[in-house]
Amino acid sequence: MIRHGLDMEGKGATLEELLPVIAGEKSREAMSAGDIDNSLLPCGQVVGLVHEITSIGDVIKGLVDDIAALNASSHWKCGRFIIK
Repeated sequence: MIRHGLDMEGKGATLEELLPVIAGEKSREAMSAGDIDNSLLPCGQVVGLVHEITSIGDVIKGLVDDIAALNASSHWKCGRFIIK
């Protein structure tokens, strides 16, 4: 969809010709149908901060390990989250 719009723009398409492609209606229909290959997936600026895809198990393990490390340090103590 993006390539199609860029191709149209490169060939000198007018705004009126581009609107059906860039307005978002086709993308909304594709997303509703679960067709991610033909839809624009909105993502915020944070997408530039993603450097890896991690399983949820690894995310939780990392959180638990971080809490355990904080509990072991002299800088932070919280009795509710002591993990041994």
